[in-house]
Amino acid sequence: MPMRAAIAANGIFGPDEIDLLGRVFARARHFAGTPQQEEALALEIIEIFRSGVTDEEAILEMLGRSRRTGAAYIGAP
Repeated sequence: MPMRAAIAANGIFGPDEIDLLGRVFARARHFAGTPQQEEALALEIIEIFRSGVTDEEAILEMLGRSRRTGAAYIGAP
């Protein structure tokens, strides 16, 4: 599973954080069509979360916004 691998590779997260990241990934997975895109999506979710955005809906909104503009999320909101 791309999300678990990305979490393991990107630091220590508590059980609640892992659950939240997993839920966001499950809801946003439709953005990815290939395993490589799934991995990139997982890393993008983690980057957004690490920037301080910890609300599920806000993370999903940022992902949707980045898809509408054609660029992956980079940096703080």
